[in-house]
Amino acid sequence: MNKLNIPEGLLTTNQLAIFLNIHPWTIRYWVKNEKIKYFQLGRVVRFDRNEVLRSLEQNANKAPDKYSSLKNRLGQKHQLKRGV
Repeated sequence: MNKLNIPEGLLTTNQLAIFLNIHPWTIRYWVKNEKIKYFQLGRVVRFDRNEVLRSLEQNANKAPDKYSSLKNRLGQKHQLKRGV
């Protein structure tokens, strides 16, 4: 676990929602619309934290200003991780 008590590696939908400070239904919407990468075995869905951050950063760079707050939050989380 890291400073934010989020485990490294694969995350559940709820863990990812807590990490990104968004509702779990947003994560499920992104999965349904293939906005983020995920792993699925039967009904179990897991997310690689680093892959999700990478794909969200790429999408945030292409996105209009309405996603700038998410882009800023992602940047802040990276700064916390690096200890800046």
